[in-house]
Amino acid sequence: MPPAPSFSQPSGLRRGFTLIELLTVIAIIGILAAIIIASTGAVRSQAARIQCAASMRTWGMAMLVWSNENRNLLPTHDATSVTDAGWQNRIAQVALEPTANRFTIRTRHPCPREPIDWVYATSFGFVNPTLSQRITRMSQITDPSRSVILAERNAAVIYSTHTTVGVRFAPNFERHNGRANYFFADGHVAVHTAASAREARLFLPGLPPD
Repeated sequence: MPPAPSFSQPSGLRRGFTLIELLTVIAIIGILAAIIIASTGAVRSQAARIQCAASMRTWGMAMLVWSNENRNLLPTHDATSVTDAGWQNRIAQVALEPTANRFTIRTRHPCPREPIDWVYATSFGFVNPTLSQRITRMSQITDPSRSVILAERNAAVIYSTHTTVGVRFAPNFERHNGRANYFFADGHVAVHTAASAREARLFLPGLPPD
């Protein structure tokens, strides 16, 4: 008797994916893509904050150099209003060249998240001539490691290291996902959230603690 015919699948053919297997693969690819996109965004944000800190250090060191070359005075010592940008003109001439101005330094040393406008602000206690405790010289600054000279803000000055009350400007924490860079009187740059700035008891020279 001849052998019964065999209906087994030829060895050269492969079984196709089932619908469940395809959906599983698609889901895994989606999860991996989301992780990669999130990681890339975090890396870019960190890179922008680091570049911003480098720009701020250039601005801050120019302020310290200008002060050292001008009898310890601050670049803001003859400002007459909170919108005066003379201090930015002065530090631009130190950091760049004698013909530079505030627009030049903002262009060459910006924050990547805010490439135009004021970029960085200084203490209102430096520029307001009506303040009885106004600071005009670096030698008047106490506790330089906690004394904020510059912070991130689209304005000439800031009034607080961590909070905005009414129209009083505080650092812009939105540029770097809830964080902001600070330049201190001792020459270092640090990043803080609003909460950590408050906990560290940072202060603006010439203004009462907030």
